[in-house]
Amino acid sequence: MTFHRWTHVRTPSSAWRAIVPPVLALAILSATACDDVEVAASLGAPRGGTIASSGQTASALIGRWFHVDGSTDNGYTTETTWTFEAGGSARRTVVTRTVLGEVVATSDTHAGWNAAAGVVLIDLGGPSFRTLRVPFSITYGVEGTVLHLDGVRYLRVDS
Repeated sequence: MTFHRWTHVRTPSSAWRAIVPPVLALAILSATACDDVEVAASLGAPRGGTIASSGQTASALIGRWFHVDGSTDNGYTTETTWTFEAGGSARRTVVTRTVLGEVVATSDTHAGWNAAAGVVLIDLGGPSFRTLRVPFSITYGVEGTVLHLDGVRYLRVDS
């Protein structure tokens, strides 16, 4: 049995050198374009397409946003509603329910807010005097308008 050793290194042909840069540029554009496309569903596991808007503005936050978090561990669901008003006030309402829909607890938090460049500052005021700096983005898709507030998905519930 005879083994041959390759001593010649093949260099890319001029045709390949002409094709590689445009293909590479297209791959880079495709990869960066994925930052503006999110696979999402209204309140469940990711599915379907959603188009994210770039240049998030404070006015896009104005409205009422709803999120349900169900827990199989303790049998309760938590419904969180954020309301951002044009005057800079915000309200967070959290309702905890049993699996049968019975209200177990309710809490209301009033705050101030200010947003720019994809970040919202939520001033909780007294008694904690804390200000939260939270990233946000808003997507528009088949399921409606969705607010991503610090990684949590809230569905717009007002018109």
